[in-house]
Amino acid sequence: MRAFLAVLWREMAERWLIAVAAAVLSLVPLAAPLLDLPAYRGPDLRGGVALGLSLIVSFLLALVLGSSILARDLGERRLGFYFSRPLPGLAIWGGKLAAAFLMALGTGLLVGLPAALLGDGVDLSGYWGTSFSLRLGLAANLGLWAAALALLVLLSNAVSTMIRTRSPWLLLDLAAATLLAAFLWVESNRLLAAQAFDAFFGVGLALLIAGVVALAAATAVQVVRGRTDPRLGHRLLSLTLWGLLAISALAAAGFGRWVLAVSPRDLTHVLHVDPAPGDWVALSGIAQGRAGFQPTFLFDTRSGAYVRIPAANWLYGVWDGASFSADGRRAVWLEREGGGPFPLHVRRLELDRPGARPAAPQVVFDEGYPRDLVVSPDGRRFAALYKGRVLAWELDSGRALLSIPIPSGHDEEQQLLRFLPSGNLRFYALRRASLSLAGRETRNSILATDIDPGTGRVVRSRSLPVDGGWMTAVSPDGNRILVELRTMASPPQFRIADVASGAVVSGRGSNGTILRATFLHDGRLLAWSRRDRRAILHLFDLQGRESRRFTMETDRLGVGAQPDPGRLVIYHAPPKSDGKVHSLRSGVLDLDNGVLRTLGVGIVPVGSPGLAPGSLGTRLFWQDRGGLVEVDPATGERRVILKQNDSHWKDFEERGFGKGSLI
Repeated sequence: MRAFLAVLWREMAERWLIAVAAAVLSLVPLAAPLLDLPAYRGPDLRGGVALGLSLIVSFLLALVLGSSILARDLGERRLGFYFSRPLPGLAIWGGKLAAAFLMALGTGLLVGLPAALLGDGVDLSGYWGTSFSLRLGLAANLGLWAAALALLVLLSNAVSTMIRTRSPWLLLDLAAATLLAAFLWVESNRLLAAQAFDAFFGVGLALLIAGVVALAAATAVQVVRGRTDPRLGHRLLSLTLWGLLAISALAAAGFGRWVLAVSPRDLTHVLHVDPAPGDWVALSGIAQGRAGFQPTFLFDTRSGAYVRIPAANWLYGVWDGASFSADGRRAVWLEREGGGPFPLHVRRLELDRPGARPAAPQVVFDEGYPRDLVVSPDGRRFAALYKGRVLAWELDSGRALLSIPIPSGHDEEQQLLRFLPSGNLRFYALRRASLSLAGRETRNSILATDIDPGTGRVVRSRSLPVDGGWMTAVSPDGNRILVELRTMASPPQFRIADVASGAVVSGRGSNGTILRATFLHDGRLLAWSRRDRRAILHLFDLQGRESRRFTMETDRLGVGAQPDPGRLVIYHAPPKSDGKVHSLRSGVLDLDNGVLRTLGVGIVPVGSPGLAPGSLGTRLFWQDRGGLVEVDPATGERRVILKQNDSHWKDFEERGFGKGSLI
């Protein structure tokens, strides 16, 4: 330790003028208010200038001293002065580099000291009313600053040593650095493309720490073993540095590959399930022990086959992982290429072909996310709204079929696409009311345009007047549109616009307390409300008349799918229960006579009322402490599809599981 301190003191004493220069520079922030900048207060200006000078001076000194304090002495044959004394190599290496680090950090602190003593708040928390802020606290910010300076000192010393020796090993250094950077670029892009962001940042931090350790070890070996021989020191430095970095990079790549090599059965929590018309589902969840990775899968519930898809439509917590053809034979999704948000490539999978792998039509979205990616019933075509146009392609070849501009004046957030059972494409758009020349407000209108995707010809276009509100749902056959009207002063009201007849009818119940509504698969409207701590289901016929009403002795009710056309799965919380999954009861409601038959406790339906009756999605349930299960609606018998390792049901009301969430 005495030898280390002796070297450290000597190096710092030789450079005492640096401290004098820093003391002079520390007076500059105090004079900053004299610039008379009216937009900034004096303390803010002094603090900002002090911080800027502190960072600039400290990083500049770290670069200069790190590149010269050892490498220059070695290149000019002056390092032998230290080895001629009874000083160990580690003391020489540590004393010199520690002196460079302490002088860089100390100078930066000295420059900002006067402003800090005046109470100007010299920290890294943002200045002058800007929104930028690290918000990590003073201790954490100082730690980051010190770590960055230490890395710069070590890195500049290694690079300077490699350059000053003028050895052919420099070419090997450049080649090794290029190969390592390319390797890490490819591996990091795998994580980014899969949206494994926590794993990406964790691996990046681990590699940064490994880089600091490798630089410290390599420069220490250079001094201790290479002593005063520049070329020998360079070789030892290179072999140690690139060897350690290669091991670190391979370990990081192995961890990244392990994170991505996940199966549906590795999911600790299943978060989203979207059933296809057949036996497949698209699902997403949290993978156990994989840095918070939330993979998305296409999963065959019968055979257990699966394909992980890095779906690009996972935005703002909204699940939109894949679109399915009505016959259940094909799935289509968007996938990022590389680590950036764009371009987006269209991918497809043949669900009815065992062992099929994702294929890529030659369709790429270079910038901007397409909206409403839909697949034709036979799976041969797909369409999307993109950059103000309705676009359609052949799925196999990627050949463009149509490109039609969207009429101006329509709400961009209220535009939908649907493939009709006939194969035609229907575009829906809501036009907001505007004031006429006479000062009277005109009515909103919904534009419904049918397009033949094979020819690009508009088959029919119809405008349906509505009183206002939002399009909230479209019936499975595409002919009925649910428009919701909400005001602060009255309960929600609903209008049903029928594209086939052009009629617009009211979907309001007789008590006017309807809270939510959706379509059944046959086009009837199902709504549910709450009154006097009772939940009420309202069933409207195709003419918009309330045909049935079912009252439940509960104030918390949700709806699922239809196991057959005359029955509906519902789930509810008994009175005085906590409303969590373990206390929820699911049952099958007969829509003809109102009889409710219990299916089980602690299960919640996955499917929505719009699913085809009898399809797999109508039998899928969440099971408390049991994952995803298939329940026989006749017997209540359960078949576990994915068993979770623990329960993630924190609060069912907040999670909102199930398409028809609780009211």
